[in-house]
Amino acid sequence: MTGTRPLILAGMLLAACLLLPVLTVLMIPDRVIERFVVRSLASRGVTLQAERLGTAVPLGLKGSGLAIGDGNATYLTIDRASVRLRLLPLLTGTVAASLEGRIGAGTIGGSVTLYPSPGGNLQVSGLQLAELPVLTRTIEGSITGTLQLDAEFKGASGEAKLRISSLGLSKAKLAAMPLPDLTVPDTRGLLKLSGSTVSIASLAMQGEGIYLRLTGSLPLAPSAPLALNLELLPTAELLERQKSVFLLMFPYLTSPGRYTLPIGGTLASPQLTPRGATTTPPPPAPPAP
Repeated sequence: MTGTRPLILAGMLLAACLLLPVLTVLMIPDRVIERFVVRSLASRGVTLQAERLGTAVPLGLKGSGLAIGDGNATYLTIDRASVRLRLLPLLTGTVAASLEGRIGAGTIGGSVTLYPSPGGNLQVSGLQLAELPVLTRTIEGSITGTLQLDAEFKGASGEAKLRISSLGLSKAKLAAMPLPDLTVPDTRGLLKLSGSTVSIASLAMQGEGIYLRLTGSLPLAPSAPLALNLELLPTAELLERQKSVFLLMFPYLTSPGRYTLPIGGTLASPQLTPRGATTTPPPPAPPAP
């Protein structure tokens, strides 16, 4: 019996060490946590409004009715989300957390390691494009489709595979420029993350009577300038059916049957760059001899 006493004491000490931070976090009022999170995001130019934001068991945060934006517009609304610290990796000196959330019928899940080697993954499934304010505000008409995303990142770099099923546009406009009505059964793309910028390595769409391709870079900072190009290659039949749309797009005709829309501005206010101007940053200057 005497020999087991040190083991019991060691077990009690370990349990106390694990429970103490849990109890400490749970005792912090939700309002204090919300103010801390809101101020932390505000320092990065991001606003957060929440119906509820507080602690999650055992160690984490959870919220509902989240709206993320930049003060001028809302980019993303999340029905509910949670971030929980994983306890077992702590025993090996690793700080990691699990993520989960829901946007309408879509789900978000993933994990992130903060220490010692930052990295992680993120999966989005069943997300309806109409549930994304950043798209419904930018595309003034109707947009439909289901989005899936599978991302892996390490440090400040990574890549994501994007798939959109049954993409549809109807009476849509981009910076007051009408876009053709179209339906694209399946869209696949590859996105690359470098620092605070997402580069669209490949995003091509083959619709009925038209081929589209989006290239360029998308900064994660709300006020940073966009640098995107949308190419449209319609067939002669589609040109005839939607003649009024392509007549308005005539200033952006770069070659017979090819239209290129350079998109600048910001996420809150995308703008079409005048023809002849480029949205792609110039290459770096060669080093001095």
